[in-house]
Amino acid sequence: MQIINRIETERLVLRRWNQNDAEVFAAINQDEKVIEFLRSAMILKDFHDFIAETNRRIEKFGFGLWAAEAKEAKELIGFVGLHIAY
Repeated sequence: MQIINRIETERLVLRRWNQNDAEVFAAINQDEKVIEFLRSAMILKDFHDFIAETNRRIEKFGFGLWAAEAKEAKELIGFVGLHIAY
């Protein structure tokens, strides 16, 4: 199975996560509107674990939760994709 590492649209880049995303993703998840949808508060280690597990699942299944980057700003804005709930 061929694993896709990057998908581009007119406005977005969907890509594999990297460890540099953890701090930005943690900051996004401090917003009150985002916290409403989280199971519990997360610490930075949780975000590093999330990134590692998400990339592992993409490797295993060929799909997953992609890091979503605003193309123009080259800035992480969240994630999008398919997820198998365990």
